[in-house]
Amino acid sequence: MIWIWAAIATGISLIGFYKQKIDPVHVIWILFAIDCYGVHIGGATIKLYMFFSVYLVYRAFRTGLKIYLNELIMFFIIVLAFILSDIVNDFIFASVLQHIYFIIILIEAFLYIKIIKADKQDVEQIIYSVLYLVIGFGTVCLFAEICFNMGINIPGIVSTGSAIGALIRKYSTMSGIEYIETYRLHGFESDPNSFNMPFLIGAAFSFYNLIIKKERLVFNCAALIISVCCIISSNSRGAQAVLLMTLFIVVLTDLRRRSMKAFIITLALFCCIGIIVIIALYFVPASLVLSQLGGDNGRSGLFDKYGRASIWMENLGIVLKENPFFGVGSNQIRMYSSISRACHNTWLEWICSIGIIQGLAMDALFIGALFTSLPRKERYLTKGTKRENFVQPVKIAYFALLFMLGTVDYIANTFLIFTFMVIKAIYKQEKNQIKSADKKGAVQNG
Repeated sequence: MIWIWAAIATGISLIGFYKQKIDPVHVIWILFAIDCYGVHIGGATIKLYMFFSVYLVYRAFRTGLKIYLNELIMFFIIVLAFILSDIVNDFIFASVLQHIYFIIILIEAFLYIKIIKADKQDVEQIIYSVLYLVIGFGTVCLFAEICFNMGINIPGIVSTGSAIGALIRKYSTMSGIEYIETYRLHGFESDPNSFNMPFLIGAAFSFYNLIIKKERLVFNCAALIISVCCIISSNSRGAQAVLLMTLFIVVLTDLRRRSMKAFIITLALFCCIGIIVIIALYFVPASLVLSQLGGDNGRSGLFDKYGRASIWMENLGIVLKENPFFGVGSNQIRMYSSISRACHNTWLEWICSIGIIQGLAMDALFIGALFTSLPRKERYLTKGTKRENFVQPVKIAYFALLFMLGTVDYIANTFLIFTFMVIKAIYKQEKNQIKSADKKGAVQNG
């Protein structure tokens, strides 16, 4: 039954594709939402977007595939780091599989950016590809949530055990001596936090279109509402916090365009509030604050035994003790943990997976893309007017992904890898256009 729900969600999303005449290569963004399902072969899951790579290869060679030396060097270094870690850790299957997944996604993203032009039109199509994903999959997931709340039992909606085969799963935990059960929406992902990735991106894109671009107001308003409702229904505290930060950044972006004074005042106020909250959470347990707000549900606070901060500190100590140079393998840190917990932090997982030096290098690679920009002298056209910053909404969405991945260990996240490659491709394309214009100008002056 779960495949029927996936087909319905995909069908709704593709209707928008057809109406807006979006390039079929962007369909891959929709397939990312069906991350938990595929063809099972020898313990591995061949996912739908992996089958789509056949089309990417065809389009890439048809376009004229060019591979540059720096691209080969980056790929070789990443593969070498994986191989060294897996050799030292005796080729643990789960670790090797995660590294293979990452490499496959990286290759797909590489082929993808070789096909697209990475210009304004492509960025627009990427944005609306994600928004159609939100409309299609968000509608199906919210329908499942409504049916569940109304007590309507439909196959493929609720699971009391495994996350596979249903859109909503029962979670159980002990809060002191009290046994607590909660049901959380996770869609076609195995984890509610991972489920929120496309909806955080969708919220960033739709809110940006509403506030700054002021286009397709009804459509973008619907996409924003669906994104927010899905994030709330997942009961992910991290996603809700990242959502608020993302929407606030869009507001700041708009204020900066309008008035630098208003931007500075708002940013300073936000920083003051953030400092006060951090100080308060340090002295008052987060679980107590949440219980007072009625949103605790027996879940651990940040600094509790099973809280995120406690897990991060213990797991970092473990990798420093066990194997600081090559790590303990992907998804293996929980085997060493006293509470059998994974990192719940992708950036820490990189360090625990392949070692401190290689892990920090991977963290710097991904996080550094957020700060990529054109040199100041190249941000302006010959007339003195500023170049259109059409990559801005993509970078805001990327910001949301970076923060959200700080709450879940997911090194092979498709949305992160593809968005990273798209940002890099956009700036490379912009620089190539600038160099081409400079050469043309030099020839004319000569």
